[in-house]
Amino acid sequence: MEALLSDVSRVFLLELTMICALTLCGCYVTYTDIHFRQIPNGASWGLVAVGVIGQGLFYVWGAVELAQVGLVFLVGFAVSYVLYIYGFWAAGDAKLFWAFVLVLPPTLFPSTSLASFNAPLWALLLNALVLTCLVLLGLWAVLRRGRSAEVKVGLDASQWRSLGLELAGLIGLVLGVGTFLLAETMTFVEVMVAVLVLYLLVDRFVPQNFRLTLALPGLILGGYTALASGDWPIYLTLWVVSWGVFFLYHLIRHLAPRFFVQALPIPALREGMVPRMAIYATESEYRCGAEVEQGQDVLCYAGRPLTKGQVRTLHEKSVGDSFAPFGHALEVELAVPFAPIIAVAGVLTVILGGSVIQPLIELFSPWLPS
Repeated sequence: MEALLSDVSRVFLLELTMICALTLCGCYVTYTDIHFRQIPNGASWGLVAVGVIGQGLFYVWGAVELAQVGLVFLVGFAVSYVLYIYGFWAAGDAKLFWAFVLVLPPTLFPSTSLASFNAPLWALLLNALVLTCLVLLGLWAVLRRGRSAEVKVGLDASQWRSLGLELAGLIGLVLGVGTFLLAETMTFVEVMVAVLVLYLLVDRFVPQNFRLTLALPGLILGGYTALASGDWPIYLTLWVVSWGVFFLYHLIRHLAPRFFVQALPIPALREGMVPRMAIYATESEYRCGAEVEQGQDVLCYAGRPLTKGQVRTLHEKSVGDSFAPFGHALEVELAVPFAPIIAVAGVLTVILGGSVIQPLIELFSPWLPS
């Protein structure tokens, strides 16, 4: 009995230590990110150290397996790095997210498998994405005051109809394959994720002219399945939700250049800022554009955070008329402090023991089709 109590107490104390480290570090980086627009490396690396030690102790005590610890370390780093490469976060934000993934106690979650949305890594990522969308929409609502009330979402009516047909085809394909070929019942979240992933693949690799043709088998299969099973309300709900997700995506994508971009003089550029356009050299002058050709001398890339060397080079070449063709200024994306979002997402993940998606589904389950 004493040994059991000892095991319980040491696991509890380790959980408490990791949660305290997460909370204290979250408060500290929130302060530094808001007031000084930087996340100290010491805070992130310190939290990484606490997380690695904690995960190691959980393995030694038999609470988790070694493979799981390694996957959390490597996959967490990979996700953070991909988000940084694609410009979603700056380097400091990505490093902080990785540290938060490591410091989340795995014993507090119903599942630690990376195949589950309630695994610490995916739960933290989903919560951070939900909070990010809410913050961006709130900023848009504030910044749009006093500006033009006319808002277009970037797609015309025919494009929205095409998008709706494509999504309906993908939903029919996913549910039809799951019902007839795999003979499995997919959850609402699983269908949504499968549809979103398939759409991103189609959007990247399939030409626009062939997308409706590709969606036709899914429309036929989905229509037959919905009518034969009588589950057409589920199909309709999935279509409305998926259409709403992409509406929000296009809204943010279209409004970002209008409300989250600022033109700064070249000498005012700082490390970590994300330019909207690239600066590259031609045979006669420097130019500013969204794309560059292979072999050109590029001073900075669009959508990638500026490095210290790039900032130094830009400052040196800004003396004189080198950048006169584009007014000695460069549009940069307004920096949104993501450290508070990651910190709140971390605390929310600990409180819920998973992502916010499942509680939301349970909240609205009385109004969803069974």
